[in-house]
Amino acid sequence: MSIVQQLREEVYDIAMRKLVLETELKTMNFHISVLKKELDKRMAPQF
Repeated sequence: MSIVQQLREEVYDIAMRKLVLETELKTMNFHISVLKKELDKRMAPQF
């Protein structure tokens, strides 16, 4: 396998990993916002 081909594969693998991590981060941010809304709702004064 040539060096160029190996580098292409490594760049592809890194790009795919980046996509996975970005997706996981968006999911975590969504869950955090849901939890924050729930916490705000519970902390609001009950009249």
